[in-house]
Amino acid sequence: MSDQAVRHLQQRRADGALCLHEALRYRTLGWSVLSVCPPDHMGVGKSHAEHCSSPGKAPWGTWKEFQDRLPTEDELRRKWRDNPTLNVGVALGPVSGLIRVDVDGPAGEARLSQLAAGLLPPTLEFTSGRKNGGRGLLFAVPAGASLRTTVDRPDQPKQELRFQARGAQTVLPPSRHPEGCLYAWVDGRSPWDIEAAPAPPWLLAQLQVGPRSGKVDRAQTLPDGEKLYIGARNTVLTSMAGTMRHRGFCAEAIRAALLVEDEVRCDPPLGEAAIASIANSVGRYPTGSSCLLRLRPASVTVELEV
Repeated sequence: MSDQAVRHLQQRRADGALCLHEALRYRTLGWSVLSVCPPDHMGVGKSHAEHCSSPGKAPWGTWKEFQDRLPTEDELRRKWRDNPTLNVGVALGPVSGLIRVDVDGPAGEARLSQLAAGLLPPTLEFTSGRKNGGRGLLFAVPAGASLRTTVDRPDQPKQELRFQARGAQTVLPPSRHPEGCLYAWVDGRSPWDIEAAPAPPWLLAQLQVGPRSGKVDRAQTLPDGEKLYIGARNTVLTSMAGTMRHRGFCAEAIRAALLVEDEVRCDPPLGEAAIASIANSVGRYPTGSSCLLRLRPASVTVELEV
């Protein structure tokens, strides 16, 4: 083996060791951590190499079960023993309590600015280090919300806005990007600096799933007396809160109104703590913003998980 090859192997193993170190730290946050193939596919095996179309970004091995449970520390260590050059990622959705906004290129940034309309609270954020830019924003999943992964593609290649929830995963720092750079947390935006901000209403609108069609539910009215069950409660009450905030209600007034709706409609009720969290989150936004109306009350009684 040449000196250059030896140095390459040593560097890749050092990269992998750092990813394992962070993987174990991410697990302490309650995140469902994943082993992700390295960008050069070193040590991944013939089968993975033949079928993987996203070097450096795809889970190494099966990972469906980790959409519902966290890996053990031993399971993670075993993965890196089998391949010490791995990148690190996390399963998104309720299991980790996270959803991602993946912003690619100037067109993706412009679309994000249009959708958010200034309502983009500080949250976990990392960059890929790509030459053309790119960043990921991680928000907290509302309890009981049933959300899907969607993509908003401007008419330009390699520029898009992707909204990722259950069924998706994301690479995390300090993984190595295929272009050779490292993913890195933005200063002051790592999980050791701040917590993930609650997903704002406009983002929930992009991710919301109807119970049967698999499409965003655009119904305008919640029938009088309609019951809300697990999977619909949080999303619908957040929608109600957005409408009230748009019309000038303060957080305390929103909380009082939602407590009544929670008792009358929700089966079982979300409870005072969850209601206060919704009211306080929505109450931070300025009144009159049109994006608060993007998430409409859904005329459904059950929202199925995807």
